[in-house]
Amino acid sequence: MKTILSIIKYALTFLLVLGFLFSLLVLATLVPREAIKENMLESAEYMRDGSEYFQIVDFIKASRIDHYADTITLSIAYYLDANNPVKSSMLASYYRKESGQMNEFLAEGILQGLPENQEYIRYWHGSAAVIRFLHLFWNIKTIYIIHATLMAGLYFRLLILLFKKGMLPEAIAFSLSMIAVSVWYVPLCLEYTWMFLVMFVATVLSLCLAEKNFGIFFLMIGMIAAYLDFLTTETLTLLIPLLFILRIRSRQGIGGNWAITVKSSITWGVGFVGMWASKWVLASVILGENVMPYVTGHIDERLSGYLGVPLENYITVAIARNLKCLFPYEYGISGAVLVFAFIIVVVIIPVARNKVTIREKINKQIIPLYLLIALVPFIRFAVLRNHSYAHRFFTHRALASTVLALCFVVLELVQLNPRKAVMKNA
Repeated sequence: MKTILSIIKYALTFLLVLGFLFSLLVLATLVPREAIKENMLESAEYMRDGSEYFQIVDFIKASRIDHYADTITLSIAYYLDANNPVKSSMLASYYRKESGQMNEFLAEGILQGLPENQEYIRYWHGSAAVIRFLHLFWNIKTIYIIHATLMAGLYFRLLILLFKKGMLPEAIAFSLSMIAVSVWYVPLCLEYTWMFLVMFVATVLSLCLAEKNFGIFFLMIGMIAAYLDFLTTETLTLLIPLLFILRIRSRQGIGGNWAITVKSSITWGVGFVGMWASKWVLASVILGENVMPYVTGHIDERLSGYLGVPLENYITVAIARNLKCLFPYEYGISGAVLVFAFIIVVVIIPVARNKVTIREKINKQIIPLYLLIALVPFIRFAVLRNHSYAHRFFTHRALASTVLALCFVVLELVQLNPRKAVMKNA
């Protein structure tokens, strides 16, 4: 009976969240196009004045900005049709031509009043709904600033919570994971930002979450990730909050962490995959046609589409390309100096001064769990090898969870020695 009630609770939660997110997308279509036209035109002109792809720093692949994808999101947001809101929200149509650049088409479509002519059914494009609402007040340049401010605020909120819980080493570890993936470039591109915002919010909430709510929580996070994501770094929304949950439980000496991990991963996966499948089912019903032909070819391409790499090397090359985007690999001498200084300050000096020693009681059960979580992004790269190879400039940021997991392994193995004065008083 208890199992049945639990299944009902999860099913109702899924349906309620699905209904809410679907309604939000339909509601966005009802925003009058004229109300957003001025700000949207400013955004289109900003995109047109730059390049579709560009690197902020020439020799740093992680600094590459994808205005091609951002322009598509802007175009979908603009072309959502208030005269046919439900159908429009499923089609996610935009305007483009066979030749030319995407960052030119949006301005051309708005200025000339051209109709949409290209569908993008396979994703939910919930981000387009958010962008349409935001364009009631701001253009894309201001939205980038808002995203940067919001990300910084959530980051410092997380640090404050960790400090209050006496988790300074964990706060440093999280900061290292963000540095490793050059997080400062993330808010400069809409495509990169959504999963980081969801991850930050989920992590902040996870620090105060009761165990009984883990399943429902990760189900909802998985659904929201699928709703907003453009296939970027979705695993961060599961793994970063989960790692903090596990770390807190380890510090408190609480067991059952493998079961918690399995349950959280399954519910997140059900939410993510279920939400994505729901889009295809709803689109088929609403549009009155089977939309799977729009989807399956894309799936095959992202799994193993040919990019000139020998098949036997495809996975290893895709993984290597992502690893090479991590800080400080591409930062030259400046990155090497910073890493060397960090090692001296954080490792060599504390060890020499006997401030750090091997922990007497090591939680041997949780270390393999951290290592397993650290491998998840590599599994993702292997499965989506075509996508991970071609889009390493943002997919590499999934490795933030790997860096954090390895840091937590270190924290399980070592401990800080109390100061002599404290020991004397004790």
